[in-house]
Amino acid sequence: MKKKSKIKKIPDKKAKRPVVHQKRYFFSRWTKILFRLAAGLVIVYLLVGLSAGPGILKSDLEDKYGKVLGVVNVTVLVRGVPGKPVVSASTGCNGSNPYLDLDWNDDYGADYFDVWRNGAPLATGLTSSYYRDNNVSPGVTYAYYVFVTGPLGTKQSDEIYPAASSSCYVPPPPPPPPPPPTPTTTISIESIDKITNLSHFYCTPQTKSKKPFFTGITDILQGKISLEIVYPKAKRHILSNTTANINGYWSWRAMSKLKKGTYYLYVSATDPSDSSRRATDSLVFKVSSNMKAKTIRRCQLSQLGNYSIKALAHEVEPANLILSIVDENKAIHPGENLKYSFVSENGSGDYRLQILDDKKEPIFTTVVSASSDGGEIEISRMIPPGNYGLAISEEKEGVDVSSISEFQVKERPVLVLAPGREITMRQILDHVGWAAFAALAALAIFGILLGIEFRLARRSKLQVAEDDLKEMGMID
Repeated sequence: MKKKSKIKKIPDKKAKRPVVHQKRYFFSRWTKILFRLAAGLVIVYLLVGLSAGPGILKSDLEDKYGKVLGVVNVTVLVRGVPGKPVVSASTGCNGSNPYLDLDWNDDYGADYFDVWRNGAPLATGLTSSYYRDNNVSPGVTYAYYVFVTGPLGTKQSDEIYPAASSSCYVPPPPPPPPPPPTPTTTISIESIDKITNLSHFYCTPQTKSKKPFFTGITDILQGKISLEIVYPKAKRHILSNTTANINGYWSWRAMSKLKKGTYYLYVSATDPSDSSRRATDSLVFKVSSNMKAKTIRRCQLSQLGNYSIKALAHEVEPANLILSIVDENKAIHPGENLKYSFVSENGSGDYRLQILDDKKEPIFTTVVSASSDGGEIEISRMIPPGNYGLAISEEKEGVDVSSISEFQVKERPVLVLAPGREITMRQILDHVGWAAFAALAALAIFGILLGIEFRLARRSKLQVAEDDLKEMGMID
């Protein structure tokens, strides 16, 4: 018996072949738009940042890097059927008027609560599980119950019957207390260089710096601070004036170098509007090699006998050189001139004028004549915004005299909307940077969605083409 041969069906060339249409993707169009928007915002952000300064651009990028890549905690709350409220009541007095406090259990399945009294609504739409009924009469009993309503139903509590207090009584006011004693004016030296909390320090503080840096606090806000450093082994001493800030904080660095040895620091604070308000403090310190960290810890934590780092009482001699900034409330911007004036009892010779940073280190020095009694000094455009000091000093006959005034440099505004409302380059850079980050994030999301859509569309095309070819007999 002959084997039947399989006859392969030859497809008709004129038969209609499947036409695969080119699909236009929805996310492709929006991805292109977002890409252009993000690229434009990034370019604007970089241009604004570079024009504002590389330092500002770097700090803004570091700030956004920390915020964007920070940990985000997501909490999912699953709400169920609200439970039956359990209501409790307590009575109290508001002066001579009684009240009733109603409290019930919280319920995550609740949208709001309704309180009924004596069979009628009293308060509706409450979002907290607490209500105070102030409209009650002394000794009267009331009936309360609470409805809780949520997306999955409503529940009612049992009825309770509290009574308002009948013993609300306000005693007559007590006699006025005696006037408080006049507060004691204080000032303290808090730190010298890297040694802090000197109130619990039981050794003589030692520093390697020949220009030690001191900080302190006083309760005389914006008070006048007078400082005097005495070197017992020599006639030379240092006098200086500065000012505490609005919080009473003050800081000061010696304008001239100190030799090795033991020194006495005396400091006083005086109220500019009331000279009777005055306080003093003192400190004994050494200029030598740094104390070891182990020794510093031992001097801070354990009292070594009755050793005191306070110097003997001494009346601080005020410096006869006073420096002041003209129009100190005016905002100073980089590139502008700072007006100043000074008064000196000597009235002759030259003075050293310096701009100090926040650590009282000089960043600019010049010489002015005593006959000028003031002038202007240009604030460099390279100085960043911050707090600075203007210092004038002289050295004469073994006495170093100085005076320091504080001022603030603010960033020059790009646009002034109203007095006190300014837009700076740093603010523009911050907002443009966030807009660029948002556009890039949206672009990344649309890129992922576009890839998913393209993959699904490609699979659907392959499946349709395979089914058509099977019907035509071109494939098994």
